[in-house]
Amino acid sequence: MHLCDVANFDESYMHGLNGDFDVYECTYVTNLLFFATMVKLGKKGVKAIIGKDLRGLTKYEKKVVEALKAKLKDNNENGLEFANKQAAIV
Repeated sequence: MHLCDVANFDESYMHGLNGDFDVYECTYVTNLLFFATMVKLGKKGVKAIIGKDLRGLTKYEKKVVEALKAKLKDNNENGLEFANKQAAIV
């Protein structure tokens, strides 16, 4: 995540806290690491998780995403393991 992404999310979060309507951002809220989901922000933070049920996708697209979750989880674990080994070397 880049600083610009953080700044954009923070700005949207503040708009939501101020009561602005229709404030949406992508963020990491699912149990799948590095998988961003659309959320609606409000006065108390995250008001709704929009993408958790994969609305808007075709049946085929939903099937593909579900099939990829296990592979994505494995890739995330392998990437984190590799990064941790590199940090130990330095």
